[in-house]
Amino acid sequence: GSINGGGRYTGSAAVKFAVEMANTRSLQFRLHEELRVDSVRDADGHNIPFVRWTKERNKKNPLFLFLNAPLNRGDTIAFTFYYHGDIAESKVGVFLVNAGGTWYPKYGERTIANFDMSFDMPPQYTFIATGQRTDSLSVDGWTRTRWHVESPTSWVTFNLGTLTRYSFSKAGSADIDIYFNEQLHRSMAIENTRTPSTLEEGEDTTDAVSDWKVQSMAPEKLAAGLDVAGSHMEQQVADDIRGGYNLYSALFGQIPENRLVAADLTQTTTSVYPGYVALSYLTFYKTDPFGAYNMHRASAGSSQWWGVGVRSA
Repeated sequence: GSINGGGRYTGSAAVKFAVEMANTRSLQFRLHEELRVDSVRDADGHNIPFVRWTKERNKKNPLFLFLNAPLNRGDTIAFTFYYHGDIAESKVGVFLVNAGGTWYPKYGERTIANFDMSFDMPPQYTFIATGQRTDSLSVDGWTRTRWHVESPTSWVTFNLGTLTRYSFSKAGSADIDIYFNEQLHRSMAIENTRTPSTLEEGEDTTDAVSDWKVQSMAPEKLAAGLDVAGSHMEQQVADDIRGGYNLYSALFGQIPENRLVAADLTQTTTSVYPGYVALSYLTFYKTDPFGAYNMHRASAGSSQWWGVGVRSA
């Protein structure tokens, strides 16, 4: 698939699976509600009838397929879905992928699968995805990367933005890559402190003067003075993830992935995928004196075992 600078995704997904129920005539998939389905075709190129929302006010994620012939238990069937839609939005230079792990058609909650993915994106952005990158090349002014997920999993995701990669030594058997933009975080810290309290005592406290005061100061000076942006957060995040990773490796053994990626996510929640941790942007601001962010980062890293490696029955 391809993602343009405005966050619009256009792509296809080839899905192959085994049938477990005889006389199957319909299937229900889930796909992010912002994605419009153009067509669904079987292995021979025949169109498969489907039902999906048609009006904006009725946007929902179910996608129903009605098969041309009944399926028998043990059959193997393949579909290719073609779809497009706005699934990401830019937040101060970093994209928030609203679709998370629902940007591809998914059948069932606990179904696991192997994934091979290819993405085209504008060359000015750094791109990250679940799995190992196997190729990267320039095609007609776009950057194309290919990714392979080593072990079957239920969820994969991606992100892109003006992110800098920081590589650190091994945690157990895995190297650690941290992706974030320090200057953007300082700018975000400034936006979060645009209040009269930034003024010196006795000065005018109107919004206009407050805004002027903020804008007239260098970002580094203001952020440092207000203690709202930590220094070298890539190192602090890596240290906490390494600590959690090493503890769980010693207790439960190594995970299959040989590289662990943690990336800044422009939302308050944290999500975990095989070999990939999408960390809340709050954990990249600074390390609080009570250790809450330390524990959050370490816990996110240890989720490679509980939640990713070990799933509910």
